[in-house]
Amino acid sequence: LSDTSTTFYLGFQGGSRQLYKKEADGYTFISNLNFLFGAYGHTYTLDLDAEGTITPEAMNKAQERARFLAWAEACNRGTYQDFTLEYDIDLTGVDWMPVKLDGRTFDGNNHTITGLNVTRPNERSAGLFGKINWAIIRNLHVSGTVDISDNDFNGGIVGVANDCTLE
Repeated sequence: LSDTSTTFYLGFQGGSRQLYKKEADGYTFISNLNFLFGAYGHTYTLDLDAEGTITPEAMNKAQERARFLAWAEACNRGTYQDFTLEYDIDLTGVDWMPVKLDGRTFDGNNHTITGLNVTRPNERSAGLFGKINWAIIRNLHVSGTVDISDNDFNGGIVGVANDCTLE
C-alpha cells in the first residue's frame, strides 16, 4: 500500500458497526459507524488525504462496494431487488459468488466494477452474474478474471441469460 492509502476492517461488536485500521500487530479501533457499511469480515483499502483521514470519495466508494456486496448476497438468497450503481467499485480480494437475478434490473449507471475474480472452475453459470431470468442489465463496465475451465454457460458479465435484456 502506498502512503496515501491504508487497509480498514469492518467489525460488529456490542450491537454497533465498528471500523478498524489494519496495523502490523493487529487492528486499531477507528470509530463506530451509524450507517450501513456492508458485509462484515471484508477488508477495504481506502484512500487517505494529506492529513491521514479517509477522503469522502474513498468512503463513498467503500460504502457503495458494501451496498453492492449486501445486495448480491440478498439476491443469492432469493431476495431480488433492482440495483443502480452510484460509484465505481473494486472487488479485488473478494472470492466472487455469481449473482442470481430474476425479474429485476441492474443499472451500472455507466460505472465500472474492477477486480472481479470468479474462480469456480467446476460450476456452470459463472460470471459477475451467474444465471439471470427475465432481467435487465445495462450501462455496466466490468474488468477482472473469470476461470471458466471447460464448463459451459460462463461469461465475464453473465453466464446464462434467459429472456433478458443486456444493454
